[in-house]
Amino acid sequence: MVRNIRVVIAEDYTFFTDTLKQLLSTYSGIELVGEASAMVCAVEAARTLEAHVLVIDIKLLGEAGLDAICEIRSELPQTQIVVIGDEDEKVYSAAAHGRGAAAYVVKSAMCHQLVPAIIDSCKGA
Repeated sequence: MVRNIRVVIAEDYTFFTDTLKQLLSTYSGIELVGEASAMVCAVEAARTLEAHVLVIDIKLLGEAGLDAICEIRSELPQTQIVVIGDEDEKVYSAAAHGRGAAAYVVKSAMCHQLVPAIIDSCKGA
């Protein structure tokens, strides 16, 4: 497992960005190295900041939706992707995993599920 997990957040809603930053700051071993409010900027930030994990809001994936995960994985094969969203976990979780995401976390469960998802995504990395 990676000792110090480098995370980039991609979220366009300031409230959730601030919530994510506050949540991640309480965990040692997780370092927030960047944030973005658009997918292209998120991919570039993850690349240049050498992020281990990209936490991205499903809405930022744009028209391609979950299919954009495949593109991100091909550009950043060493970066794990954790997708967050408001949508039903059962439907989107399987679809996100099938396209290469390490996890899908519903925003309403973020406080309890996001950090374990980030840590689990880096096991064996």
